[in-house]
Amino acid sequence: MCGIAGYIDFNQKINNLIKINKIVDSLKHRGPDKSGYWISKNKNIFLVNTRLAIQDLSKNGDQPLLSSNGRYIIVFNGEIYNYKFLKEKLKEFKFKSNSDTEVLLYMYIKYKVKCLNYLEGMFAFTIYDKREKKLFCARDKFGIKPFYYYYDKNFFCFSSEIKTLSLMGVKKKHNDKAVLRYLDTEYHEHQYETYYENIFKIKPGNYLIIGQKGKIFKKNYFNVKDRYKSILIPSNRNEKINLIRELLFKSVKKSLVSDVPISVAASGGLDSSILQIILKQLEKKIDLISFVFKEQQFSEEKYIKEISDKTKFNYRTTNITPKIFKENLKESIDILEEPFSGLPIISYLLCIKKLAKTKVILDGSGLDEANFGYDKYTNLNSNQNNLEYSQDGSLSVYKNMIHSNLKKSKENLSFEKPFKDEFRNNMYADLNFFKLPRALKFRDKLGMKFGKEIRPCFLDEELILTLLKLDYQYHYKNGFSKRILRDAFKNDLSKKIAFAKKRNIQTPQTFWLRGELSSWLKKFLNKSEIWDLNWINKEEFFKNLHLFERKKINNSFFIWKIINLELWSKI
Repeated sequence: MCGIAGYIDFNQKINNLIKINKIVDSLKHRGPDKSGYWISKNKNIFLVNTRLAIQDLSKNGDQPLLSSNGRYIIVFNGEIYNYKFLKEKLKEFKFKSNSDTEVLLYMYIKYKVKCLNYLEGMFAFTIYDKREKKLFCARDKFGIKPFYYYYDKNFFCFSSEIKTLSLMGVKKKHNDKAVLRYLDTEYHEHQYETYYENIFKIKPGNYLIIGQKGKIFKKNYFNVKDRYKSILIPSNRNEKINLIRELLFKSVKKSLVSDVPISVAASGGLDSSILQIILKQLEKKIDLISFVFKEQQFSEEKYIKEISDKTKFNYRTTNITPKIFKENLKESIDILEEPFSGLPIISYLLCIKKLAKTKVILDGSGLDEANFGYDKYTNLNSNQNNLEYSQDGSLSVYKNMIHSNLKKSKENLSFEKPFKDEFRNNMYADLNFFKLPRALKFRDKLGMKFGKEIRPCFLDEELILTLLKLDYQYHYKNGFSKRILRDAFKNDLSKKIAFAKKRNIQTPQTFWLRGELSSWLKKFLNKSEIWDLNWINKEEFFKNLHLFERKKINNSFFIWKIINLELWSKI
């Protein structure tokens, strides 16, 4: 796991080595163990890496890494879980390390673009071919690892973080279309755009090539619709259950590849409990870290303790209070770089910041989106959609507070619906556009801020697509979502855990904004300058706020958006 960055000047040489050193420094939190850069002979190209050593802790695993003939140079952020298996395909190459980086480099040299079809794991990487003067850049199938870039006729630059692009001459300007989507929809983490004009991302499952004279080529290499067709499902119910159980074990086992210790960011929920059961049966000794709240109706501690008693894993918690929330608010926004989704993310930040002692942390992201895990799937009627409703099915968008000037940026958003069944289309949308991209982004940014690699160990292609292909009854039955997961592990878990209802509202954000944080909120709003940006209609916002205070509105996300946008606009 690392920070990566790079630059190609199509017209001039790069002579300012001080700038490169500043770029390295800007990414050192992502890779505190080692850093370095490669610069081309004519000094118009450089590649940067800051390393968090996970595989092959020796200097042989350092980056940028050159091929044995010196023709290719790679900078890589991520983990290739099946790199030992892939190494067997590369007998013709002489390796100097035991790292997955070197395996990835030679896989590209041998298979070129087709190497992406073999990779299992999470990655964002760039390989420069000195002979063909070509830069190849790729991102994993689910978009677990970030890849930001800027491109014009003069230069191309990329980085793991947006702030580093500023050091390479990119001027940041707010993207009003993205701000409008944030206020007007649940589409907050865009596949291609960012909240800054002309700063883009490689889409999940895509690659791009920068050729000679700055020609750019982009292509998708992973298509859910096509891959979905090849997934085979047994006809027998028990066989289906056994298959899902087997795939869950395989997925977790793959993600354990590491030369350093591992811990788990745990909750008391079903997915986290299943993860711990699997780790126990794999005979792994794992410590758990969690955040909790003093308010019992929001605290997961009793559930965390119950599963910990069963697995005998030690767990440590950090208590999140309104005071702690306020103290860490600005830091969270600076780390995330773009608007995000409230208190749960700040709570996760504090969990990692205060408790994480291992470099690698496992996380259970992905199963909610692939197995009907949100109440909204059953609460939404045919006239509603994912664009305006949060995970519990409550309305999260109040269009009357959007300023008329910002509404001029309005566009007709439409999202692909590849399936005949609407329940599958909803899950597909959350996997690709709504819930999962937001979760993956904040986990990467928060973990890497403190030099921690967070692995979503259930995001395995075969597992996710198999879940997606199951009929409705395996997703929702007799009032329970994620039914097949519950059935697959009901003998390993207590009934209390296996058949607990989904707890959608897991933080006291609404409770606090009406209570302990209400006076702070009023002072904050009165001092805010966001009203001058012509994004928010101040009068209409306060009408909504009064309805919220009187409990006529139960979703507090519209308030958080104002807090977030006010602080983010001043970064």
